[in-house]
Amino acid sequence: LGSSVSGAGDVNGDGYSDIIVGAPGYDNGQTDEGRALVYYGSATGIDSPPAWTAEVDQTAASFGATVAGAGDINGDGFGDVVVGAPAFDNVQTDEGAIWIYAGNQRGGLPRLARQRRSDGSAPVALCGKSDSQTGFRLAMLGRSPMGRSRVRLEWEVKPLGVPFDRTGVFFGDILDTGTPTISGSAVGISEPVSGQQPTTSLHWRMRLHTTDTFFPRLPWFSMTGNGPAEADLTTAGCHDLDGDGYGSPPDAACPGGLVADCNDGNAAVYPGAPQTCDGVNNDCLAAGWPSLAGTNEADGDGDGFSICQSDCDDASATTYPGAPQACDGVNNDCTSPGWPSLAGTNEADGDGDSFSICAGDCNDADGTSWGTPGEASELEITHDASSGLTTFSWTVPASPGGTLLLYDMLRSLDPRDFVASGECAESDGGPGTTFAESAVPPPDQVFFYLVRAQSGCAGSTGIGPLGFASDGTPRVGQPCP
Repeated sequence: LGSSVSGAGDVNGDGYSDIIVGAPGYDNGQTDEGRALVYYGSATGIDSPPAWTAEVDQTAASFGATVAGAGDINGDGFGDVVVGAPAFDNVQTDEGAIWIYAGNQRGGLPRLARQRRSDGSAPVALCGKSDSQTGFRLAMLGRSPMGRSRVRLEWEVKPLGVPFDRTGVFFGDILDTGTPTISGSAVGISEPVSGQQPTTSLHWRMRLHTTDTFFPRLPWFSMTGNGPAEADLTTAGCHDLDGDGYGSPPDAACPGGLVADCNDGNAAVYPGAPQTCDGVNNDCLAAGWPSLAGTNEADGDGDGFSICQSDCDDASATTYPGAPQACDGVNNDCTSPGWPSLAGTNEADGDGDSFSICAGDCNDADGTSWGTPGEASELEITHDASSGLTTFSWTVPASPGGTLLLYDMLRSLDPRDFVASGECAESDGGPGTTFAESAVPPPDQVFFYLVRAQSGCAGSTGIGPLGFASDGTPRVGQPCP
């Protein structure tokens, strides 16, 4: 039971929608013959037991594998149903079959209660929209059970949720059903409904009054497939629940025109809406809506922050709030004052020496020091025989590493060893680039000299080279105090 379920419309005309249920594996004399069951709707829900059942008495027919409401096929104002049996045998094995059952368990005289456009040119489907903001038409085939008669239409229209109470009812013109034909005596009736509000869901009922003594009034009819308390149609106009200018469905009366609102419950979501930080994709036209991908709510660069989470550059995974400053030419920390300015970061020259920390400045708070000095070159020797002084001079390194340089002068009796055999002839001399030597080497020996520059950078960073061997290897010497 319940393999297939469908709304059946109002099959018994009591004003409540009914349901049809299929049980294709039902056994009753034949295995898996199947069964279909109709349950009436009521003010308290679905009535039980079923009001109507049907079987086909054929083994393994699977009657009821599919069930559905069929609308009002015979036009008698009652919902009809259709039942399928895909394994039914009729000449061919498992050829299948369907059965159509009329509501109210009779053929009925068709009255064809319908809702139509305001000009009567076409019907309006169940739960459809009128072409008018203020009305539509109700149509019926007017006839009497007693044959030829004079009839007129009575109707009542209410907004959805307002019950019928016979206030505000309307009556149409009195019409003659005419000379009977093979289809009986009947006249087409079409009456305008007006005075409604735009974008309003409506339900309606109508009935015929006749001049027959025994049938002065016929039963109330509603739109087939619906109960009287359910919406039948909506008047035209901009159905814009959230007031953002776009309707759902779209309507030319909306400021947004014939473009549908994808979320008519949120005024911040509509076609072309700017992306705000509210946890949703605001633009209905965005690719993949409602996915957040590509919006300010998504983390576009994989750094754990979206634009809505204050990521100032969602295309760079190294730039986000609180990011460490890397040497990549940008300010990586979105929370830095003045972002994206480089001021105050390792990319900026804080002391005006033309070097930043990323450019190798050893102390970006001291404009006189920024790096390791290069080689002091062009060492020249001048000897004054009268005074016995030997003067050394050299040029400032091409890459000085600072503006206030000091120099160490090392001497050794072994040109290959300025560590064990070397000594500091002068330590931290300068800032001049000369040194006066008064020492004299022992007889038959020679002093050898090397000079190195020192910047104000701390530690080994501030100590330049003593020169280089012919193979490019740095010369090594002892440190000077």
